[in-house]
Amino acid sequence: MKRVYFNEFNILMGNTTHFPLDSGLLQAFALSRPNRAAHDSFEPFLFHIDRPESILDRYENPSAAAFSFCMWNEQLSLRIARNVKDRWPDCLIVLGGRQVPHDPTQFFADHPFVGVSVHGEGAEPCPDVLEWSPVSSDNALPAAE
Repeated sequence: MKRVYFNEFNILMGNTTHFPLDSGLLQAFALSRPNRAAHDSFEPFLFHIDRPESILDRYENPSAAAFSFCMWNEQLSLRIARNVKDRWPDCLIVLGGRQVPHDPTQFFADHPFVGVSVHGEGAEPCPDVLEWSPVSSDNALPAAE
């Protein structure tokens, strides 16, 4: 069973933060596929900004770590993603969200630990990304049939 972690670090407003709606939608869409729950264990959402060590302590043998990548969490997300990949080299790192570059060529060169970037709406490709196993370094999903 694959362990899937959604990371959507939101801005703190006093003692509150926004609930990770995007992560919930991605998980719900992935679970709408037949037998998805039999293959993936969706771990509790990570959405409170915290020290990187505290966030990493919540991970246990991840298969995929997806990040909602926004300007307010860009550096924290990259740091967590890099550390996850260092600790668990087989973990697929996925970035989606407003901060994903339109042309990711240089971005992938600067951040080789990122396996996939999703530009635009992420719900539809989410199940395919979770089923995909990286076999090359071209950072592209196989073409849909």
